[in-house]
Amino acid sequence: MTPEQESAIAAFFESVARLEELEIIRSSRFLGDIGEFMCSKAFGTELSPQLRQRGHDGMSGQDRVQIKFNNSTKGNNINVGNPKDYEVLVVVIGPNSKLREKDHGPSEFRLYRYTRTEVLAWKSRSGDFYCAKSRLAACKSKHNFTRSVMNSK
Repeated sequence: MTPEQESAIAAFFESVARLEELEIIRSSRFLGDIGEFMCSKAFGTELSPQLRQRGHDGMSGQDRVQIKFNNSTKGNNINVGNPKDYEVLVVVIGPNSKLREKDHGPSEFRLYRYTRTEVLAWKSRSGDFYCAKSRLAACKSKHNFTRSVMNSK
């Protein structure tokens, strides 16, 4: 391992410790936790204290909310679980995601919000439910996550 690699790994774990201290990440699922944190700040979603809640990640009023985060440069679809387990789906697309739209800024996170009814129409032949780039483009409820959103909550 090179000194530069050692330094990068050390900096990563220092960042993880700081994100834990600020209660942004709550488990070893760093990216999912960051997506959930953004959703809680953007929409007031109350995250479940159980980190492995079956079928949903939090509540918005009486609605169960499922949150999915994607920042991958590979893959065209996101498995969004079974919409019978939630009323609202929020898909968070990061700045590196292959699924970004053309107007998606280089350091922007975009949150896409769907109802259960919308997601039920996405059922594949295998019986699973997937969100693809075309569904993100067609979403009627898009929100950009910015520092001002985070600081206002």
